[in-house]
Amino acid sequence: MLVDRPGPGIVVLRIVGEVDAARVPELRRTVIALVPEPVPTLLCVDLTAVGYLDSHGLDLLVRTHRLARAHGIDMRVVVSGNRALERLVVVSGVERVLHLADDVTQAIAPDTEPAAHDRATTPTATWTAHDDERGEGP
Repeated sequence: MLVDRPGPGIVVLRIVGEVDAARVPELRRTVIALVPEPVPTLLCVDLTAVGYLDSHGLDLLVRTHRLARAHGIDMRVVVSGNRALERLVVVSGVERVLHLADDVTQAIAPDTEPAAHDRATTPTATWTAHDDERGEGP
């Protein structure tokens, strides 16, 4: 695991190897250690060098996102280039919670759009059981 600070208020956490139940406590301690003063404004979690990520790792990403938001930190996650990880994030639905970026450069760019769930939106329709029968549900 590598921690880099490429600019004021920016922290890049590059995780290498496996992220499973055995490793989550170590990663959690590292993330919590990044939050003290001065609080970063942007946390980029780079997962492109992760070979394996299980449900504990996905849970850690979601919890880290919540912790970051609670402290006013924008969190972005890089998984591009790691097809297995990209597929896992999409299939699990975690991509709807996390702000994904193609690479670290894009993730830390100041003009990057906020994640869709961070933007104020008004739902235009509600999913119903009838939609599910037609195959149009979530």
